[in-house]
Amino acid sequence: MKRDKPIKIMEITGTNDQFEHELKTIRDGWEYEIVVTPKQVTTRAFGLLRIRTDCEIKKHQTAQGFVVV
Repeated sequence: MKRDKPIKIMEITGTNDQFEHELKTIRDGWEYEIVVTPKQVTTRAFGLLRIRTDCEIKKHQTAQGFVVV
């Protein structure tokens, strides 16, 4: 999305304990990296990351990302 105002990530929650996640800030409000690490890779696993932002535009307040082993 093109805009002049930064959007900060406020919270990230996951639906599956098999995945650890870490938020890395590249440029606060502009660029982030989410590092996801599975606790094991011997069995299949599936999860969802929910990302909550401080954006005032409702449709951009949350985002989702899928994680799969």
